[in-house]
Amino acid sequence: DNLTADGKPTPIVNATGRLAQVRLRPGAYQVGLLVLDSDNNNAIAQKNFVVGPMPPPPPGEIPVTDMPPLPPSPSPNPAELQPPVIPQIAAPLEGESGGRVTLPAISDPNNDPVDVKWDIKLDDQVIKSGAGSVVSLQNVPATVGEQLYTIVVTASDGSLTATGTYGLRVRRGTGPAPPPPVPPPPAPTPLAIDLRLPSLTLSQDAVLEIDAGSTGVPFRNLSSLQYRWTLRSRGTGQTVTTQEGQHVSLPLEDAESLQLVLQVTEPRSNKSTNGTSNIKVFPRPEQGTALPRVTGRCLPFRSNPSSDTILGCPDINIVGDDDRPVPAANLTWAWRITRADNQRIQTSLGPYPNFGRLPEANYIVEAAVGYNGPPTSTNTIYFLSSYLVVSPSNPPS
Repeated sequence: DNLTADGKPTPIVNATGRLAQVRLRPGAYQVGLLVLDSDNNNAIAQKNFVVGPMPPPPPGEIPVTDMPPLPPSPSPNPAELQPPVIPQIAAPLEGESGGRVTLPAISDPNNDPVDVKWDIKLDDQVIKSGAGSVVSLQNVPATVGEQLYTIVVTASDGSLTATGTYGLRVRRGTGPAPPPPVPPPPAPTPLAIDLRLPSLTLSQDAVLEIDAGSTGVPFRNLSSLQYRWTLRSRGTGQTVTTQEGQHVSLPLEDAESLQLVLQVTEPRSNKSTNGTSNIKVFPRPEQGTALPRVTGRCLPFRSNPSSDTILGCPDINIVGDDDRPVPAANLTWAWRITRADNQRIQTSLGPYPNFGRLPEANYIVEAAVGYNGPPTSTNTIYFLSSYLVVSPSNPPS
């Protein structure tokens, strides 16, 4: 008789641990068991059983029927026992071969973070697996006629897990067919370089321009090494973009937490080393003027110790929605140079700062551009991490 309005059993008592002891009156019961392992995988089991009348107690003991009722157990919060919610849709998802599709938004009743994994299947055979809300269709052939793939989605909030499926129709890509996957090369031997990448907070649609010479690579070895830069989503682990070369520009198109990875390889010995940092990208303002766009490049600097060192990035173009240059009054350039051998720092403002006559040395150069004010975490539209060489063999800057 202990049923809720929707016909489900009412909890009588809760207990935890490997061994639980409870006292029950005669009647029919159902026990539910939730087991979690160290990886937050779970299993649930239920069993019905009956408690019969007890024999008369020995003289002096109180019969169970005469005992005071057990104190009511606190009712569990139903939301705490609910798995993530995977929305169901009737129409199949659609995407282009070589592109990607986004899964419907998966929520959790407790607002706990949800870990999402997916498999693309054809006739129960898994042809691609991944994680996160974005499903890559790289190397997934187009479907034919009414044929559909199946996406099996598994969502876990760390305690409970839910599974759902979606149909998937893949259109033929407009570009050339993707090449077959290339087996990864053997892991290279570590290279003895201590890389130091900047951890930054920038605005959505900002541009990060960075040179390997600012990361701890010895200046004398810059041209003899190979460089591979990768931006990964910290939420899904998926690669956002990959570029190769000593000097790269990385557009930050989505508001999310990213990991910047630099792999430096010495071709002659095949030795390599990795460096990482975190990049937090804040969303663009929802109201008001959109942030300007940044194009162009600002290459490393050269200067002579006998003349003033004047820095600047004349090839960087900053335009607004109307494709017209943003007035200089709306942009704030902030510069910092750090001498590599003694870590002495100098700062300046303006698009073309004059640092005076600098001693012969190598310097790390950092510049940030703020829109409508000094650079902050929400209005920085461009960040440069490069280097400066001051040498008698260089022309004046």
